[in-house]
Amino acid sequence: MRLFSWYFPMSWGAGTVVFGGAGLLMLAIATYLTWQQSVELQRWPRVDAHVESADVTTRTVYAGAVYGARLSLTYRFDGREYRGQANLHEDSDYAVAAKAVFDANQAGHVTVMLDPRHPEMADPRLWPVWTLFFAPILIGSLGLGFSGFGLAFLVMGRRQGFDKVGQASTQDPRVLWPWFAGFGALFAIAGVIGGILGPQGKSWIPAQAQVESADVVRVSVNSQPMFAVRTWLTYSLAGRTYRTAVTGETSRDSAVAGRWASAASVQRAVDVRIDRGNPFRVMVGHASPVDAVLIPAIFGGFGVLFFGIGLLIRRGVLKQPSRPPSHRAHPAGTHSHHRN
Repeated sequence: MRLFSWYFPMSWGAGTVVFGGAGLLMLAIATYLTWQQSVELQRWPRVDAHVESADVTTRTVYAGAVYGARLSLTYRFDGREYRGQANLHEDSDYAVAAKAVFDANQAGHVTVMLDPRHPEMADPRLWPVWTLFFAPILIGSLGLGFSGFGLAFLVMGRRQGFDKVGQASTQDPRVLWPWFAGFGALFAIAGVIGGILGPQGKSWIPAQAQVESADVVRVSVNSQPMFAVRTWLTYSLAGRTYRTAVTGETSRDSAVAGRWASAASVQRAVDVRIDRGNPFRVMVGHASPVDAVLIPAIFGGFGVLFFGIGLLIRRGVLKQPSRPPSHRAHPAGTHSHHRN
């Protein structure tokens, strides 16, 4: 039996073309995207726009309900006054869009970027600049990885000939011990962090919310369409009233979700915990003490398991069974003679 064995044949020339070509293509795409974003950031003018109004919009996509912040803006550019709308922060979490609307209404103005060719289309770049380059960074990193493989194939091809079939194979499980140990360390670190921080909502502000209504929305769970109960809540915090939506129980049957929504709508008040960083994000109920112990213990257990497997592989406890030595048969018609 072969333990942890893999085999991948390819000529050095084919590997150079396939991996090197894919890597260069990805690097070219990343370079173009980076150049395009840099041009926009450097050449597009920035103007201060007045927020006339802001509200949360809802639209339904395949994955379910998506919420966005819609801003009605007025601004001046090149001696002319423009009125337009800008949409931002589309997310399946209502609290994200609601917080963006709240901040825009509080500030009363927002900085927008304008395409000189279409100044009527305001682009509010409210997110960090580095996020604009996330796609180029990801594609460029993959391109560097593929280019590295292509370079390795090129070097081997120059040494042995590009027509020669190279292979990467191993039957030694010890090459895998860093992977097991690394995954084990990651799980263990996650368990420690979870134990320190505790369950979500542990440090959130406890409050009581009033149930306005409840309805059914479509959501996506593990890429499967489902129906969820969406409860609309109002509550007060620091003398201000907030309204938010919380998505709860899910079912494959819309009728079942409808019955749950009917039951939720007759409730008058529920206990919630409010996120200090975003007062529109709430958690119904209390932070579970079981989560504070069980979840970190699960991550820690997996960490110890994977790290232990890695150490056993490193020490040679888990290895491929050795084959018995082969004996060559004597040619037919010959005999072995031993002298006393």
